Amino acid sequence: MASASNYALAYILDDDPGMLKLVGRILDQRHIASRKFTEASELFAALKVAVPSLLILDLALGGADAIDVLRKLDEVRYPGKILLISGRDELTLNEAGRIGTARGLAMLRPLGKPFFPADLFARLDEDVAPRGKTSPQSEAANAGALDAAGALDKGWLELWYQPKFEVAGKGVIGAEALVRLIHPDLGVVPPAEFLPPPGSPAMHRLSEFVLKRAMADWRQFAMRGLPLRFAVNMPVSEITQAAFVQLVRERMPRDPDFPGLIVEVTEDEAIADPGLISEVAIQLKLCGVSLSIDDVGTSHSGLSRFLDLPFVEVKIDRRFVQGCAADDGKLTLCKMIVDLAHHFDATACAEGVEDETDLEALADIRCDHAQGFLLGRPMAFDAFVGKHARQQTLDDQDGLSRPGPP
Repeated sequence: MASASNYALAYILDDDPGMLKLVGRILDQRHIASRKFTEASELFAALKVAVPSLLILDLALGGADAIDVLRKLDEVRYPGKILLISGRDELTLNEAGRIGTARGLAMLRPLGKPFFPADLFARLDEDVAPRGKTSPQSEAANAGALDAAGALDKGWLELWYQPKFEVAGKGVIGAEALVRLIHPDLGVVPPAEFLPPPGSPAMHRLSEFVLKRAMADWRQFAMRGLPLRFAVNMPVSEITQAAFVQLVRERMPRDPDFPGLIVEVTEDEAIADPGLISEVAIQLKLCGVSLSIDDVGTSHSGLSRFLDLPFVEVKIDRRFVQGCAADDGKLTLCKMIVDLAHHFDATACAEGVEDETDLEALADIRCDHAQGFLLGRPMAFDAFVGKHARQQTLDDQDGLSRPGPP
């Protein structure tokens, strides 16, 4: 992880002199020298003289905005890291950050105003490769050491599990299986560094690994008193293969306690060919596999496109969940998705829940399930079983101690 002390010089661009002074004082605490600008033209003039390792940019700049600055920084091939700060809504701030990332700039996670010094330092401590450089994981991936097929051959892939909770009762009702690459030297490698493209031979192998391992793990979960319903992520290009349906038929547990498997596909893929998805979904349903539509709300599709999709769950994208308690627009969209799910006798699951007030707001709109760091991070098999089997035992004991109904 990078340290804020690694930044030798920072430029700050904000049209508020008070904010410039505040950010400068915070950086002084980490002995980071800073220069302050209220005009973008002044900043770019200074870049010709000295290039800082960090730029801190306000989103709105009077006669300009950070998007204009990001375009120009792309043109001049700025090599350092960039932190966007703003009092605007979180969705707009995150979208601006994604624009910078799409242009190849090294964007730190945006920071909303107001903020505490610790919040700023936390952003600076996050590890983002500067432009023109790659992380050790990326360098290894570029060298072919971290491709999925190679990782499978070396036994570096694992499934980790993130708990899914009931919003009303907050009990664990399921788990999402997430593939992780554990490198002997680099440690846990982010999926973006090794996931192969959909339709590739490597993706076929990876999908087979995920399904087989998840079903093997389910048996171990069940033996430990946790017969939870698992969910796995699959590209549509995989589940529409005849070989995938046959693999499902072979691998589904015959245990009477098996609650079935959920396969998550993204909304944009699902609506691309709803007719084909419907056919495959029926085949999978006969094997005890149900369909979940992931990232709902991100593809700008009409709700009518869902009419032909046989799904049991919709998952609300984290960008609409995070901050929904304080943002009427986000909460309204979340409620629309929840109501849509209930209209089709499906459940709604909110992703990325990190705040208790957001969880309470989701309960108010009758959202069924939730995932997120507030409730539980992805965990290796042993850690998940150790935590939740113990909690299940405590809950059972607590239930036995309570008086029954009259």
